[in-house]
Amino acid sequence: MAKLDVHIPREHYQDLPIDHVYVVVLNLGTGNSNNGLLTKAMPRLFQQAVRNHIDSLIIPCLGYRWDDKNSLDFDEFFCPLLTSLPSDGRPSHIELSIYSEWPTFTLEEAVRSFNRCWDGVVTGSARREFFGVYRAEYRGTLFFLAVCLLVSSFYVPLTVKNFLIICVSFVVMATGAIKTSDFVTQGHGVMFRSLIVMVIWIFLATCFPFLANWNPKNIFTERNGNDE
Repeated sequence: MAKLDVHIPREHYQDLPIDHVYVVVLNLGTGNSNNGLLTKAMPRLFQQAVRNHIDSLIIPCLGYRWDDKNSLDFDEFFCPLLTSLPSDGRPSHIELSIYSEWPTFTLEEAVRSFNRCWDGVVTGSARREFFGVYRAEYRGTLFFLAVCLLVSSFYVPLTVKNFLIICVSFVVMATGAIKTSDFVTQGHGVMFRSLIVMVIWIFLATCFPFLANWNPKNIFTERNGNDE
């Protein structure tokens, strides 16, 4: 893959706001000579875009010819592209360009291929994150809230007042901790983040009575008492 710097004059930059052109060279000829080429090129493309601080990336379906049966098919283009998409950070905007001059049946096939590849990527991510549980964070928070209420019932009577206080406090603490974990686990993958969230739920649910009873003033009080 090659990178070409485009030096657009400042006065014409608004008409063609392009800074770099990334080129992936395909092999000439027919057959399977290009099989797997984009699978290797797409991750390198996004890595290079991150290094160049690219915010917007336009990716046309170059290399596809609807009238050539030996040409790359859409699955060979969209699957490596969608699989290589960064989960966070740059580039924040990605535009896939499909040529309007293609025949209608070709455009329909392009859309079907994109949807098929996208479903494969999303399904795989869902299976890796909390074993594919629908709305996992919402359901997980409710489940561990029930655990928290059970643990808390051994320390305080579950009156209506205590029930509401525990529910609100646990949900607020869990939501804040999960949002903080999103910042801490950036770039570490879905499985690592899922593990951290699970640890947060278990810790808050089992240790909530101790956290609620903890007072920072006790640290200084004990120290002052020892000093005396």
